[in-house]
Formats: sequence, structure tokens, C-alpha cells
Amino acid sequence: MMRKATLLLLVVVMIMCPVMVSCGSSENGQSTAPASEPVEPTVGYIPEGWSLSAQHPYGTYWEEDGTRWGLVEYGDESDWDSVAIFYGDVPPELEGNETDGDTLMSKAADYLAPIEPTELGTTTIGGHVAGYARAYDEEHDWFDTEMVFVMDSTCIDICTRYGTTYSQDEIEVVSLINSIH
Repeated sequence: MMRKATLLLLVVVMIMCPVMVSCGSSENGQSTAPASEPVEPTVGYIPEGWSLSAQHPYGTYWEEDGTRWGLVEYGDESDWDSVAIFYGDVPPELEGNETDGDTLMSKAADYLAPIEPTELGTTTIGGHVAGYARAYDEEHDWFDTEMVFVMDSTCIDICTRYGTTYSQDEIEVVSLINSIH
């Protein structure tokens, strides 16, 4: 009787081992476990006169497709310039296209909507390809810009707004963005 139970246990273990191994990996041997949770980016430089104006953890904001976001925002209280850095899941349309400039540019234009971009392009932020869409708002005399890139497993969407009166405004915004890591 004991021998039959041991044999039965051995057969069950032999059947279950391949099933358990296959549950943790894909056909090519890569793990199918969910990617790590998006990480809040670090800003290495905050211009003089700027400060942290908002901070909301990952998962605070949701899109219809299930993409979740957090926010870190910096602002210049003297003339209301701002850099809002949303960080979150890689949206479905960027999966597999994380370094494709055209796809990133298109996503930036989508995020800028309903404003029609007057300039589209790509740039590099912290060594990552980023797409951007920029528009001039005549009514308020400022620039609105969206920049989208993927850093590791975190999508970064940067929304900026700065005046056109002082070239220093653009320099401060670009310096803050270039310090993201």
C-alpha cells in the first residue's frame, strides 16, 4: 500500500512539474510575470525660483485602456511656467515601439490634443528617444509641449507650458527636463 502511494505521488509530481515550469515562462523562455511597477522619475536639477507644485503616486490617474499614471509637477510661481511629469504603464500602442520615433511623436500629439501641434519631432532625454509635439497658444502667449518616452518599463509623458517673453523660460524648462533620470 505504501509503495502504491509513493508511486502515485511520484507520478503526480512528474505530471505537475512541467505544468508549473511552463506557467512561469513563455515559449521563448522569457518570464511572463508582470513587469515591475513604474518608477517615479528623479529630477536632478530644479531651476532657481521653481518648486515642487504637485506629487501624486502611480495609480492616481487612469486611462480608458487601463494605463495608470502618477504625477510629479514643478512650477515657477513668478510667471507660471510648469513641467508636469506623468509616469506610468507603457500604453498598448507603445508596447514593442518604445524607441520608434514616429510612434512616440504620434503619442505626444495625441496627448497634446485637442490643441493642434505646430511642430512635431524627436529628441533624446536621458539617453532615451522621445517624441514631442509643440503648439503656440496665441491667446495666452505661451508654448504647450508634450514629450513621450519610455525609460526601462516606465512611460514618461512630460507636459510643459512656458511663456514666450523670456528665452530664460525655455532654458529653465529644457534644463529641468534634461535632468530627468
